[in-house]
Amino acid sequence: MGGVLSVRTRPTRPSSMPKQMTPWQVRLWKRVAVGWEGECWPFEGYCHPTRGYGQMGLGSRDQGLGETHRLAYEFFFGQIPQGMCVCHQCDNPSCCNPNHLFLGSHADNMADMKRKGRGSGAIGSANRNFRISHTEVEEMKELVSAGMTKVAVADRYGVTPQYVGQLVNGRWRRHGV
Repeated sequence: MGGVLSVRTRPTRPSSMPKQMTPWQVRLWKRVAVGWEGECWPFEGYCHPTRGYGQMGLGSRDQGLGETHRLAYEFFFGQIPQGMCVCHQCDNPSCCNPNHLFLGSHADNMADMKRKGRGSGAIGSANRNFRISHTEVEEMKELVSAGMTKVAVADRYGVTPQYVGQLVNGRWRRHGV
């Protein structure tokens, strides 16, 4: 990977950082815990509560927010090509260490996730979020065709009426279980 830093001591600012920085760059690096070359450099500002990615404003309100790992990548390596993801080798979404970041397509990112065991891609009962068996789906179909409302079927199985409709109409579970 081109542009890998060679950091031998704990720096206050990576040596490859330009001396003149824009205001958002100054704010970004004030909030990143820069460490050793192999360590994660977590963003210590606001991180998205469920996804974990660092986020910060790019200036005025109309300039919006930027994800800090993408901003760090652009800082060290330049503009990110349209449609490309900035992926983490370390799988730490708040990490801004340029040695941990690489470009990839969405498909590359999903393959990396699956290879590392973070996304199973499992279908039916093999999926850890699985709740309704194939037999129960068939029972739901029979109940609805016999005249029971989707609301009543949903109450019986502990799901929403919308989910019952999707199951009964075949919009989920095309692969079976």
